[in-house]
Amino acid sequence: MVEMLLVISIDNCKIHMLESEGLYLIRSLCKSVLNPSLSPQLLQFIRELTRELMQTKFHCSFESTCFNMPTTAFFPPLTIRNQSLCDDLETMCLPVNTSAPVMLDGTSAFDGAFDGELMLSLFRPSDGSNESDSEHLMSLIESFKSNYAMHDESDREDRPYPYTRSKTRWRKRPNDELKHLRSQIVKLEGLVTNLTYSGSRSKVPTNRKKARDDQSNVLHRLSKESRRKKMEAAMAENRKLKLMVVSQFRVAKALQTAVDESMRLRARKVCWPTSSAASDELVFALLDEEKELQYAATDKVMDESGVSRMYHPYISEMVFQNDKNGVSFQHNDVRVIPFPVANVVSALRHSLRHRSRVGPSEHCRKFLMYDNYSQAVTLDSVDIPGSLPATVTGRHLLWSVTEPDRTVIAWSSFNEYQGRSHVRLLKRLWFSVEPTQVQTSSGTVQGSILRTIVRFTPVDPEVDLKHIKEMSDVIICAYKRDSVRVVLAVRDQLAALAARVASTSTIPKTSKDKLIYEKTSHTVRTNAIPPLLSCPSTR
Repeated sequence: MVEMLLVISIDNCKIHMLESEGLYLIRSLCKSVLNPSLSPQLLQFIRELTRELMQTKFHCSFESTCFNMPTTAFFPPLTIRNQSLCDDLETMCLPVNTSAPVMLDGTSAFDGAFDGELMLSLFRPSDGSNESDSEHLMSLIESFKSNYAMHDESDREDRPYPYTRSKTRWRKRPNDELKHLRSQIVKLEGLVTNLTYSGSRSKVPTNRKKARDDQSNVLHRLSKESRRKKMEAAMAENRKLKLMVVSQFRVAKALQTAVDESMRLRARKVCWPTSSAASDELVFALLDEEKELQYAATDKVMDESGVSRMYHPYISEMVFQNDKNGVSFQHNDVRVIPFPVANVVSALRHSLRHRSRVGPSEHCRKFLMYDNYSQAVTLDSVDIPGSLPATVTGRHLLWSVTEPDRTVIAWSSFNEYQGRSHVRLLKRLWFSVEPTQVQTSSGTVQGSILRTIVRFTPVDPEVDLKHIKEMSDVIICAYKRDSVRVVLAVRDQLAALAARVASTSTIPKTSKDKLIYEKTSHTVRTNAIPPLLSCPSTR
């Protein structure tokens, strides 16, 4: 429902009032319509007002309702707005908010009621009427104002006049009012936030100097913490990059080593002579290149063979192996010799040029001795029953390296076997001589432990395995003959050394002392001879 603002024209004067106000006023005036003291002008005003209300609100005639006005015709103020025009009575209806009715000229209608002064101006005594009409109308207006104020201030639960609807049919709040309330809530929340913030700021020390110092300390601490975090992040990144660079460097170094080894092997494969006509100088140059690599692998081959942990005599047979590492002949042994390390090393270095008692007596054709290494060229012949005679030509290089706890002799040989097939092998011997205490019949003497490792490998990796198997008996027999030569040469040298030592001692004066001297010399010579290796049908 919409409450209209009525504009009534009477004697060229417009009166503005709400329809609820007009209904209440008409109800009060209708009781006085039959009063003969009312002037015709007042009666005309009542008729015009009633007709206006009936036509705009109830759409009925004045005669049927003028004197039977409902007592509950008061309509509550609403904020629903629409606009229409009543041309027949020069009435304009404007939707307004009843809390502040708006006039056509833009002013407020009245504070809670219509403008009574404007109505009284219609009934001044200047028109010839008495003042009773004005007083009567004024009394009605005052009573209307008091009743309207009372109704406006009454509680809804008391159902004030002229409310006739039930309690459950209260009107809903319009959207513009809800928006207004929401905006008020937002403003209040902002005010609460500002008050809370101002309250928290009030707790800050009022001393400005102290506040500045605290702020400076906080900023300094934050800057220091930020710098520390950045430094830690940078150091972590540097460590990560360093590890990455180290790993890449190791990979590059391993690749470079592999490339160098491959190039060295390829160069060695090309440099090894392909015929027996190669000069000795070329072969010795290649052996000199190999000696350092052979010495560097001493500990590795000692550990792999297991002889580095042996402190007792051990002798094995040469075996032929064909595994993932290729084709090879291997032999290991350990000997305990009752002579110092220096004597044993000297005997080994001169063993090749010593006159041989096995095979050809002059098998060593060339021998050169230097400070710590020696070179030799040997020629031997092997005749095994059931096979063709074979000749063995060897170039030997012996390199002696003295260490604090041992002496290592790296013996490398380039051997050519010519018989049923032609085979070329590279022989590597590792001699490790360590000092030890040896128990003899005459007591404890300074002795040596001689550890020997032998490896035969083909010079040409692409050699036919069939040829090596055909010449395997010749290879093994030739090695055993060389071993016997070396052992006998070492024994003879050590026996001669023992004889010289014994001859420089006290000369026996009686026959009894002479007999004891001869027995002692024989014991020394016998102990100097280690067990020999047997070789079938050697000549």
